Amino acid sequence: MIVHLPETALLIFERLSQAGIKAYVAGGAVRDALNHVPYKDIDILALSDFAQIQSLFLDQKVKVAGAAFPVCLVNEIEVSVPRQITGSDPIDSDCLISDLACRDFTVNAMVWDPDTGEVIDPFNGKRDLEDRVIRFTGNPEDRITEDPVRMVRACRFAAGLNGTIESESLAAIARHKNRLISQAAKERLRMEIIKAMAMDRPSRFFFLMQTTGLLEMVFPSLSRCYDLDGGPFHGETVFEHCMLVGDGLPARQPMLRLAGFLHDTGKFDAAEVNDGQLTFRGHETCIEAVSHDLELLRFSNRDSAYILCLIR
Repeated sequence: MIVHLPETALLIFERLSQAGIKAYVAGGAVRDALNHVPYKDIDILALSDFAQIQSLFLDQKVKVAGAAFPVCLVNEIEVSVPRQITGSDPIDSDCLISDLACRDFTVNAMVWDPDTGEVIDPFNGKRDLEDRVIRFTGNPEDRITEDPVRMVRACRFAAGLNGTIESESLAAIARHKNRLISQAAKERLRMEIIKAMAMDRPSRFFFLMQTTGLLEMVFPSLSRCYDLDGGPFHGETVFEHCMLVGDGLPARQPMLRLAGFLHDTGKFDAAEVNDGQLTFRGHETCIEAVSHDLELLRFSNRDSAYILCLIR
């Protein structure tokens, strides 16, 4: 396998090599190359310390990003160093494995060595990728506690592979789903939802979110429609109908597509039986619940107004 590197990345690897620093391509580019799908971002993991990396690229465009775990963006390419090391720790191959052990999923816990062409895969991520299984790296409890948003990412990655979430990981999500309310940054949850809109079939993401219990934490207005009868004019539930509409809208317009997935959530509030027939009169005006969800997820006023206008 070969990860094709742009000139900007080759410059970084060359300079790191000249300084005697071993470096690897990490994360998504390795996963996507193995899965034979296009990749955009190249992330580099260098066996060094943060100060040394900064000092090597003083003549380049460098920006520091991240609070809990800072990285260098060198000409827009992310260069990170192994996590959980101190100034007295030797920086060697053990640091590499320790860093990979802290990554979210096994399919993301691989690196590619540009010198040898070897994929280093200590947690069998390649096998999980082939089996289309998303599995937390190491102890699922630890990975979720470190970052609860990973539970939503698990659904997105599994949906993108048209795959499944491994059983222990699934059980851990069920135990910790409430962390999304108390601990997860709502802006990051919003970004996961927007990224899901780019899939061929985002409905897979929403179905996984529903079956894991996460959807009621993120979009309760949609989750409550899961078993709601679609009425005499539909052969599917309201939830299934929303999934069909959303999937049918263009991926290049994420807010339009999201509006499709949410457009009938007001039917839950409008539902009533008249003369033995289920009706949803005026459901398009019942936008309080979905409006509340969009506000909690920190959607901009403009995006929220656009979605709610389409629903009406």
